[in-house]
Amino acid sequence: MGRRSRDRQRLAQAAARLMVDQGIESYGRALGKAAGRLEIRDPSRFPDRTEIEAAIREHYRLYAPERQASLLARLDLAACSLMEQLTPFSPLLGGMLAAEVAGEGSVVEIYLFAESPDEVSRSLEERAIDHRQGPIVRWRLRRRQLTVPTIHLSWQGAPFVIFLFPHRFKGQLSREERPYLSLKALQRRIHDRQSAGSDGGTDRPAPPCRRSSASP
Repeated sequence: MGRRSRDRQRLAQAAARLMVDQGIESYGRALGKAAGRLEIRDPSRFPDRTEIEAAIREHYRLYAPERQASLLARLDLAACSLMEQLTPFSPLLGGMLAAEVAGEGSVVEIYLFAESPDEVSRSLEERAIDHRQGPIVRWRLRRRQLTVPTIHLSWQGAPFVIFLFPHRFKGQLSREERPYLSLKALQRRIHDRQSAGSDGGTDRPAPPCRRSSASP
């Protein structure tokens, strides 16, 4: 392994430790702090997002495999249940949970596609799901800068942030390099995980995740 590859690996591992130990959820912030500590300034030696995520998974595999597996299973079920409530808005699971690197206190990211934020708020109110409007965030989508409304809520003991995109961006968002899971893909992941931990086969259809009609 050359010097450049070693630096990328060291930075990925250092950034992963910061994200796990300090609860940092921004890859860029964790990488910047790690680069400062290791005094590595050459951007060509910086790891990408997938390398940091791989280092996070390895960290959990070495130091907390059972606890991490239990956490991911719980968060996946909560996300699946909420997404089932929001199927009219073509929900996608994103962020650290989609990449299976979420930790304690991680905010679960859901992406919805609607004509307006009010449409989503009305749907949540009809389902008696408490929520609040969050800040407008800037989102870079390819070469475009979008302003994206957000909604914050708690569901089954987990914090969620919902990002609201116009319908026309649905196909573009799902083709980004970041990991995204549709409801069907998330149900399949839950089913595969449960099947791997049981004696049953994997040829059964993935079941729905909803615990009740509204279970915040």
